[in-house]
Amino acid sequence: MHRTRGGLVRAIFVGVLLIGTAGSAWAAGEAEPQDAQDAEDAEDALDVCPICRTKEDIARSLGPLKIGGDFRFRSNYDSARLLQRKADNRRTLFRGRGRLWTRIKPFDDVRISTRLVYEPRYYCRPDRSEQFARNEALFDRLNVRWRKPFELPITARVGRQGIWLGEGWLVYEGTPLDGSRTAFFDAIRLTAASKAKKRKVELIWIANHGDSAKLIRPFNDDNRIFAEQDEHGAILHGSTHLSPETRLDGSFIYKRDGRRIRIRGSEGEIYTFSTLLRSQVHPRWDTYLEVAPQFGHKNGKSLRAFALIGWIDHELDDPVHSTIRLGYEYLSGSSDDDKNFDRLWGRYAGWNNVYTGTIDGLDGRLFDSSNLHRVTVGWRAKPTTRLSVEAFYHLLFADDRTASASRRGVSGDGSLRGQLLTSEARFEQNEHLTHRVSAELFFPGNYYADDRQAVASYLRYEIVLTW
Repeated sequence: MHRTRGGLVRAIFVGVLLIGTAGSAWAAGEAEPQDAQDAEDAEDALDVCPICRTKEDIARSLGPLKIGGDFRFRSNYDSARLLQRKADNRRTLFRGRGRLWTRIKPFDDVRISTRLVYEPRYYCRPDRSEQFARNEALFDRLNVRWRKPFELPITARVGRQGIWLGEGWLVYEGTPLDGSRTAFFDAIRLTAASKAKKRKVELIWIANHGDSAKLIRPFNDDNRIFAEQDEHGAILHGSTHLSPETRLDGSFIYKRDGRRIRIRGSEGEIYTFSTLLRSQVHPRWDTYLEVAPQFGHKNGKSLRAFALIGWIDHELDDPVHSTIRLGYEYLSGSSDDDKNFDRLWGRYAGWNNVYTGTIDGLDGRLFDSSNLHRVTVGWRAKPTTRLSVEAFYHLLFADDRTASASRRGVSGDGSLRGQLLTSEARFEQNEHLTHRVSAELFFPGNYYADDRQAVASYLRYEIVLTW
């Protein structure tokens, strides 16, 4: 059994590498790189890239209908995901995400957008009853954009859409339990913007359902859950440039949770005020600061919380274009989980893969990572135009060390959550093909119990083909 499975694993991995190599060669065509650089117009460039040329031919045949897509393959390995020392604490899986999008403009000011996503998983280790999982397809984009409706100076977008506000800290991920397969909102978004003055005001109404089949049932429905409860809300967001180098954002975010689907779901109303300042104070210095006081009630308890995040980047004058970062994040905590800062729609693995969504679930909801002090020191570099690398060190503390002390896995008398090392290398082989390798290690501290002191590791190879 294991020998057969090992052969299948190697066959899939080698097959993906061959596809990537063939895709690279196909995209490069028979012309030399210098031919592409010397192309005098778009038609010459299309002759160099068969993928571009094929896409252009299809676009001509479809008329007003635009299509595109991408395919992302990931090979994941992790161990001690929950910090346990067990013989079967290693996991290996393959993920292949295909997405196909369409856009059409029936009128000059109206555009209809759709995107269908399919990402099954194959678990190689450990043995499980269902090794092939998530065999379903669903729409993660299905919306209508209308510019200047009824001659009003706004843009309206209605339907299933992506939303990113500010730096994506509190509003980006509407489907946290779906991982990186999807990130969308069922929403109405009204935007009034002045490009000349770089000002924008937005009003957003959100109606997300925790059950994936509640509004638009997936094809071959696999009964997935997007969140632990239904989430509704409204956001008033404004952004302006105080100067060419300085941007100021402000948001009022109202979120109402209801109809629990899982035990750790919540019910209540939360009010959050967010202020963001992003400024390039010097050509080689970039700064970011965002603060968010929060109040309301959650699961019948009064909520008063606070969060802060910020960093300073300094670009070095060296041959590899290095940038060093010093950062800090604070999410207030309490001995009662319901009184921790609520991450709203910011529950995703933005700065790591091994801790958020797995280890943080020992004392709270997955992808919450609240009750946290995080100090970060990092380095990024771009040795070539196609290669970028980075390495970060994160020191994590609990804001309240007595939080969830009654839960299995938490000591109740330590505040050091642990130390996290993350690294990544990204190589753009051409405009259609990108490779990425990520590696992470988490060393648990005394916040976790004695039986949760195993070092957690994470390794991932990713290849993305874009059309």
